[in-house]
Amino acid sequence: MAPGSVVAYDGFNFLFTCPVNNLSVIPDAKRYEREALMEIDEQEFDLRFGAVAQRRAPSSPGSVASQLESLRRERSMTLQTLSKATGVAASTLSKIERDELSPTISTLQKITSGLGIEMSDLFTFQSEGDLSHGRRSVSRAGEGRTHQTKSCANVLLCSEIKNKKMVPIYTTVIARSLEDYPTWARSDGEIFLMVISGRMELHSEIYEPLELGPGDSVYYDARSSNAWISVGDTDAEVVWVMTA
Repeated sequence: MAPGSVVAYDGFNFLFTCPVNNLSVIPDAKRYEREALMEIDEQEFDLRFGAVAQRRAPSSPGSVASQLESLRRERSMTLQTLSKATGVAASTLSKIERDELSPTISTLQKITSGLGIEMSDLFTFQSEGDLSHGRRSVSRAGEGRTHQTKSCANVLLCSEIKNKKMVPIYTTVIARSLEDYPTWARSDGEIFLMVISGRMELHSEIYEPLELGPGDSVYYDARSSNAWISVGDTDAEVVWVMTA
């Protein structure tokens, strides 16, 4: 394997999802019509409180926006019912589906947990398959499913495998201040992080700020709010693993 390649073991199991664009093939078109009206109400709410609401543009196939909407509709869930299942505000879910908001990894984890799926299901169209022993997935240097937020540029590694026990991610920490985080991240899992290059600080609601450099690592409970910022001349690059 070449430098920068990673591999995850234990097979492939795929799920195929496809957004429905034609109401004529939907058995309960009235329900989707009501749901569309609720989304319009959310846009009017945004306008009333000074936010900029724009006409919705079609999402790119395979994007987080299109996948989330497709998976939600497959389960006959409204934005309100998905909000109750995930703990994510319906207005936030609506913005994600309209591709107006790039959610953090912790928000994605809440959404996938509420939908009963894996995070990789939000990043790619997949086909049905059987779970098998001896599975593995390889991500070569420069490969992976990208997801950018205001604080981090993330690459999901070995994302093809379903039913994983952990989620490996390569991240460039672009945040330089805690003000770059509207809210600090938190999730129900645990995180292992190792710094590859640069320097960063791990901030926690429990501990004092922890500065980490190349080769340093930390394992922590992500149920307490936390945030990362780069503190060196260059953005820190890290590899981290989050329990699924």
